[in-house]
Amino acid sequence: PKDAFLIIQKEAALKYAGCPYGPERFKSLNIKLFFDLKIIYDFKKTDFKPVPKVEIVLLNIRRKNVSPLSEKEVVMYQDFIAYGFSQRQTTLEERFGKIFTKEQFKHLTKDLKFKLDVVPTDLNFEQWLGLFKYFMVGVSSYKKMTVNGFNYRLKLQQKKLDKIHRTRVSKK
Repeated sequence: PKDAFLIIQKEAALKYAGCPYGPERFKSLNIKLFFDLKIIYDFKKTDFKPVPKVEIVLLNIRRKNVSPLSEKEVVMYQDFIAYGFSQRQTTLEERFGKIFTKEQFKHLTKDLKFKLDVVPTDLNFEQWLGLFKYFMVGVSSYKKMTVNGFNYRLKLQQKKLDKIHRTRVSKK
């Protein structure tokens, strides 16, 4: 199918849909390679019985005809995004300090129209895509190795974390 419609908690929809509904996140930036997400209806709580405690929306997920990246580039893009979101520094410039020179980053801020002191969630999908495309052509192979495999390593780290479910009741 080309389209899917989900009745979903608004908070989750915002996380997956990203801009223009909220900040782009790691998940939304990965999803947007293949799908367009759009909140098409805000339900009233009274539309449901029992009345939910959370806001509910109808989310349309539409498959894109063509991804903006090749299959080979998708893996590197996912590594690039994982690297950008996982570094401990505050600004994107600091996070990518080992990848882009200060001059390169200043040039990118002008070309992609964002401020020097942005954080990862300040950029939209197109700006992230622009950063990545420059990374692919304007950065040495040695620097690309810093990012290579980062998404996989991040997933391994996250597997080791204990997940705490909000609905879990402690056993006494």
